[in-house]
Amino acid sequence: MEKDDPLERFVLENRGEFDVEKPSSKGWENIQQRLPKTPATYSYLWKVASILFFGLSVFFALDKYGPSFQENTTARKDEFKKVELYYMQELDQKMTLIKNVSGKNFMLNPGSEQDLQKLDAMYLVLKEEFQANPSSRVMDALLLNLLIRVDILNNELYDAEMKKGVMEL
Repeated sequence: MEKDDPLERFVLENRGEFDVEKPSSKGWENIQQRLPKTPATYSYLWKVASILFFGLSVFFALDKYGPSFQENTTARKDEFKKVELYYMQELDQKMTLIKNVSGKNFMLNPGSEQDLQKLDAMYLVLKEEFQANPSSRVMDALLLNLLIRVDILNNELYDAEMKKGVMEL
């Protein structure tokens, strides 16, 4: 701006008077009420998506730049069966624990239940792909799917334990 600008000169001369006024708290409360309230399921969904994205990124980077060698498909299938059995037992144990802690009020968080259903559907597709083409890439994606499900159930178990702790107090 120019030095002879009357508005700029007025603002500079009366700057202290502008800083005296403060907005009322009613104005901020009004603004806060108008803000959209986002449900917690979105933040949880973003966490799951970021874990999945990170895992797949690492997987693809290792697959592309890692050592390339052809493994025996029978050995890979046998290895996957063992790991799958372990994680399926882990998932069953987590569900049993959640049911025991929750008692008659057993109910998964709707967001978690939807996530588990989507992961189950993706798992079935990946497992079909693994049967047709038992590559390490598909096996890693299957294992990542199982790990995410275990993580979701761990969070549900934590929530159930917290609710039970609050109810007992």
